[in-house]
Amino acid sequence: MTSPEFNGRPVLQEQVEAIRTRFSIGYSESVDVDELARQLGIEVTYEDTDGYLGCLIQHPNGIFIIVSQNRQSRARQRFTLAHEIGHYLLHTTRDSDQTVVTFDDEETLTLVVDSGKEQAANDFARALLVPTQAFEQVQLGPINLALIADVARRYEVTHAAATVRYLEVVNPRAVVVRLDGSSVHDRFRSRAGHRLVVPADILVNYLASFDHSAYDVLTLVPLPELPRYSLRICHLGRDYFLVESTQENASDPTRAL
Repeated sequence: MTSPEFNGRPVLQEQVEAIRTRFSIGYSESVDVDELARQLGIEVTYEDTDGYLGCLIQHPNGIFIIVSQNRQSRARQRFTLAHEIGHYLLHTTRDSDQTVVTFDDEETLTLVVDSGKEQAANDFARALLVPTQAFEQVQLGPINLALIADVARRYEVTHAAATVRYLEVVNPRAVVVRLDGSSVHDRFRSRAGHRLVVPADILVNYLASFDHSAYDVLTLVPLPELPRYSLRICHLGRDYFLVESTQENASDPTRAL
């Protein structure tokens, strides 16, 4: 299988594979990200934080990562640590004595300086935590939610992270969206889903009725009042939803939308 692309950008698969080879990381079980950080010479601490999920500090005395322990589940902590390791490997200068601090706040994005670097770090984290092999035998068809749940459990990631990785590797006609007040925003589209139309004006009030305090779920959303829309929707937790086209005519994914 050729390396998948992430939102139209080539995946950093070579760097991830180099890390797996260097540190003898297998493909059938979850990555020990704390041990990986230690072997990279990074000191990791878990602290209660306010306003950010993870912080990378490059300092003459060493490399440090702080991971929020009060604002995210253990699966999300693992992703945050992998994300910050991605920043270290991709975006820092090893021989610099300069202090570099990178924050990642998924909720407000107020501290994100370079969204391209943030996306690259997310791409790295997903590729590291969930190898392509987890989905490479999947055939195109309705998204296999049971497999996504199994992969999330086996590799200790959130259902949202496993879902996005599924979209990257399998490439169904689907998009992950986030409900933000009266708007629906794209968070990730598969390549095949780039033309998928999401009826935001119809969905927004309906989706708002779901329990957005639930952090990590995988719940199908019934759409009895939308019979003309060939969609399947799954709640991924909080404000995140998977929207999948169920049309059989793959040549025109917007035909009935």
